[in-house]
Amino acid sequence: MRYNDTKYMSAKEKANVFEDFKRFVRFLTDNEWTIYNKRQTGSDYGLKAPKVFTKKLYEHLHLHCGFIAHYHINGFYSTYFDGSKNNLNKFIQKIDSLCNFGDYGDINFDIKEYLNKFKEYINNHFLNENDKNWNRLLEILEMAKDDDTVRDRLLTLIFG
Repeated sequence: MRYNDTKYMSAKEKANVFEDFKRFVRFLTDNEWTIYNKRQTGSDYGLKAPKVFTKKLYEHLHLHCGFIAHYHINGFYSTYFDGSKNNLNKFIQKIDSLCNFGDYGDINFDIKEYLNKFKEYINNHFLNENDKNWNRLLEILEMAKDDDTVRDRLLTLIFG
């Protein structure tokens, strides 16, 4: 799509941000995202945003797409991309509600359309992972009924 220059963003900048968005969505749809988040040890601001989630993309999302800034890029990333299906769905719903008119309607239309291609995959992936985890938890609970060691370890993990 051909982008229009605006007061705060040139057509070229819009094209670059859209390319950043596509790279980030691809990052979300492979195991790299899960691995990246698991490697983090946490900090005062939660998860550190990966390099693929660029500052230009972050700025477009909170300045021109109606997202809250969450103080900084890492707070934003931690809010929507912590691995929680609920938080990721909040991000997807916000993208779905983007307006396709005004100064940023051209790029926002492309962002929405591109994410729509991956929405089903992302939701199915999370459903499958959650189902696997739930089934594993049910197996452990079943084992805990008959095994005092498993029950004691499980209770210690949950209640400290």
